[in-house]
Amino acid sequence: MRKFYPLKKSRGFELDKIFQWSRHKLLLRLTVVLVVACLLTISVHSLAVQPGVNKSQPKVILISLDGATPDFVEQYLKTGVLSPKQGLGLIKNKGVYAERNITCSASLTAACHIAISTGSTAARNDINANTFHLVASPFTSNISGFAAPIGGYSTTGPAASLYPTAEPLWIGLQQKGKKVVTATFPGADGVDVPVPGLTNSPIIQPASKRTVSYTVPFGAFAGASAKGFSLTAANFSQG
Repeated sequence: MRKFYPLKKSRGFELDKIFQWSRHKLLLRLTVVLVVACLLTISVHSLAVQPGVNKSQPKVILISLDGATPDFVEQYLKTGVLSPKQGLGLIKNKGVYAERNITCSASLTAACHIAISTGSTAARNDINANTFHLVASPFTSNISGFAAPIGGYSTTGPAASLYPTAEPLWIGLQQKGKKVVTATFPGADGVDVPVPGLTNSPIIQPASKRTVSYTVPFGAFAGASAKGFSLTAANFSQG
């Protein structure tokens, strides 16, 4: 009596079947991922196109008190010298503040304020002190850090830099259609920056890089940036 034994499947056939199953699982997973991504995209888009209901435009007010040591401010608030219901106390209670800060180096007014407005250190924004020397200037001439080119300049010429290594945030904000108002904030003076000591100096940073929507120029240092204007009650309206 003959016995029939089932044919053994070759190893190659088994591997091919495994690969087919793996490909099937992979395609299934990719399909699920694509469906989920599509649903998320549709959901986000539907939320974005919904008309806003009582949506207020957020506004940011940055107040810098030059030389106001945080330890002193905290001490005055705790001892009642400063009221928690007005001024700095009110701002702290209703606004946002940092519990720890790291100042720039050197910790000078011009350098630190340009670091704030650009989000970069002096190594990139090129403002390292209140007064310093530009390479393009004669040896005996210095420039104020409040009126120096932010993000550097080209020593060839000299001329304005085509690729500044830092720029103030008001440039990007205004390009996005935002209004920027400054009051005596270094760098937001709306002036053309020349090279000190050079006769008929070229402009190494145009006013367009230093102009905001509305400003009161920083006037601690003499020169173009010290020019201001007077306002009366007629210049203001209730609203």
